[in-house]
Amino acid sequence: MRQIEPVSISSGGFNFCKYGVAALLLIALIVPFPVRLALVAFDSLVLLIASKVGVDKSPMVRGYELTLGRWITKKNVMLDKNGMKFAHALGAGLTTFTLALLLLSPKIGYMALVLTTILKIISALGHCSALKLYGCLYSETCCQSIKKVRI
Repeated sequence: MRQIEPVSISSGGFNFCKYGVAALLLIALIVPFPVRLALVAFDSLVLLIASKVGVDKSPMVRGYELTLGRWITKKNVMLDKNGMKFAHALGAGLTTFTLALLLLSPKIGYMALVLTTILKIISALGHCSALKLYGCLYSETCCQSIKKVRI
């Protein structure tokens, strides 16, 4: 079982990050191809940086804290830093893969972008499958049938 590393961040910054990343992908669906590439690349970069530095120092959260967060005070939320790093790394991988597909085959890449956007919106609304996968991989109560097979 992996130790939970709690981190406290502004709920406003957390919401700005998760909804902002989803909004960028949603906008990418309707803009011209070069702008679409730039938005998906930026989204991927934000998620990659967040996976390396942690959610408390991620670009979107820090951006919120340095701008809107100065005037809008929100309660803090407690998150699992390692779980969020894992989720951000998977998100970065997915958006990078989507970006590669867009470059190789714009039609297939667009379909991948639609799927990626749907997954990101679902995650932003609180049903983050990557965070649940992390919990399943590192807890002793989830995935019992898989763990029994391995033993």
